[in-house]
Amino acid sequence: MHKLERTQPEPPSLKSARENDLTHWDEFSTSDKKTVRDELLMMQNFRCAYCECTLHAVSDEAEDKWDGHIEHFRRKDQNFHPELTFVWENLFYSCCTRATCGKHKDNFVNDKSQYALLIDPCKENPEDFFIFDDQGKIAVRSTLSDADRERAEFTIEAFGLADPQLTQKRKENLRKHQWMKQYPEQLDMNLSAIGDEPFITAIYNYFGKRVVS
Repeated sequence: MHKLERTQPEPPSLKSARENDLTHWDEFSTSDKKTVRDELLMMQNFRCAYCECTLHAVSDEAEDKWDGHIEHFRRKDQNFHPELTFVWENLFYSCCTRATCGKHKDNFVNDKSQYALLIDPCKENPEDFFIFDDQGKIAVRSTLSDADRERAEFTIEAFGLADPQLTQKRKENLRKHQWMKQYPEQLDMNLSAIGDEPFITAIYNYFGKRVVS
């Protein structure tokens, strides 16, 4: 999880949905959802907004599909934040793994007040809160205030970012890039060359760097 820049303007279809008083996501057309999806994928460099795994197009000649879903950061259900259903700033693209990320968060957060604890990667820099070790494990930075520590710990739990399988994937990906330590003078160049790799924040963290947005 790292800082994302929502530089793309809001897709006009979202504004139109609000102006036409749409209340349910199912009322949003398939083509409009695809437009929103494509903007989110570009914003996130085709990685999940939370775990940072690479997202892929699904082979289907009949339909344009990706292995993920449009994710409402603050859940759109009636008891949560239905007023944010068509708000651009509330949307990300998430992988579909149930043990982590958007689907896990929706099952974990059981009170709308808890959303204030979550770290929004477009509004804050997650790298101010988290670090990764060489085994792919995520941890909370030791320098945080008590309030920020609580938020960081809650965010890790809500998105399942310490999930063992996810940790193992980060570890395996880190192992592939250890060779770069042999060429410290070329480190910045080599890191910039792997910009589309999954789990990019863990890789940068391993080399003592921050992700360049």
